[in-house]
Amino acid sequence: MIITISILLLILSGVFKAYMDYHSETTKHITWKNKWKTICGILIPPYNHWWYFGLYRPKYQERFPFSSTGLVFLTDAWHLYQFLYTKTLVLGILVLSLHFMDLSVLNSFYYILFSMIGIHILVSIPFELVYKRLKNGK
Repeated sequence: MIITISILLLILSGVFKAYMDYHSETTKHITWKNKWKTICGILIPPYNHWWYFGLYRPKYQERFPFSSTGLVFLTDAWHLYQFLYTKTLVLGILVLSLHFMDLSVLNSFYYILFSMIGIHILVSIPFELVYKRLKNGK
């Protein structure tokens, strides 16, 4: 049963990857809007992101709190498909690894939960560091 669930999650991950890539290819002409406020024709970057408590300052205006960080998957279809793709891929692999472990149901839940969080952190930190360097041309 665990192997079947894992295989279905990995297949679903491939489906989401297809939607993600298709969406990126069909929307290349659309630019990001509402990133800057315009006052008398001058672009002004907004910095009123009180919900980050001064710990993080997004470069662009957010449509809603955390829409450029933790809730970015709710901003557009590409980010949603990317979120679904990565989470089903990781979840499929973690569920498959349960087949080789002797864990109770509760311990399996915690194993998957903390592994998902840990993997997300391990992927997000290098992504942010490398992406910022690439955008800055370094």
